[in-house]
Amino acid sequence: MMYKVFKNNLRRFIPRERPDVYVFSYGGTGTRMLCRFIQEHMRLNSQPHVHHGRPEDLSRRERAIYLYGDPIDAVLSFYRRDKEYGTHFVERHYRNLDIAGKFPPTFEDYLEWGSDAFGLEAHFDKYVSSSPVGGLIAVRFDDMWPHLDEIFKFLRLPSSADDFPAKRARQSKRDVLTRDQIEVLKGYFSGLLKKQSDMPDIHYVSKGDV
Repeated sequence: MMYKVFKNNLRRFIPRERPDVYVFSYGGTGTRMLCRFIQEHMRLNSQPHVHHGRPEDLSRRERAIYLYGDPIDAVLSFYRRDKEYGTHFVERHYRNLDIAGKFPPTFEDYLEWGSDAFGLEAHFDKYVSSSPVGGLIAVRFDDMWPHLDEIFKFLRLPSSADDFPAKRARQSKRDVLTRDQIEVLKGYFSGLLKKQSDMPDIHYVSKGDV
């Protein structure tokens, strides 16, 4: 475990060529699948944790995608993986979102926190309301498949949509939640859910240079 932590910290000091594509997200939205696919064809900003990063890092000709999804599903994904990998996964994800201080180590702690400790709405606003130098699109994960040709063209991805993995059902299902738990989560994310519902499937934050 310490080796993985050391390797992840060491990665930031290793000189790299500038990536061809940046992938940003608050996590729990299928980014791992998208990153693996892009890496078969182009250089990517980082792997496996791409939830941090700044739109202002883009140069004028670089392209990026901000992948988002239902925040309730995202949080369930965080804590599902916590059960697989241990509490350190949630803590690491918390740090990747540039949040300092205490964090809710369990899902039960999170529900008692009183608000979304991960700050997903602020993360969403940072990218969707930003003015990046390069080109950036915001894409809803669940609606990505009908628009793959448009997405690939924007990212200059030299591949066909036919090569992209088929859509699969999410592993983090809400049927494990009680009605009270769902109401708490809806309260946490009422503002973000409204903003997402008003967004088109693909939102061009900035088209950058052609």
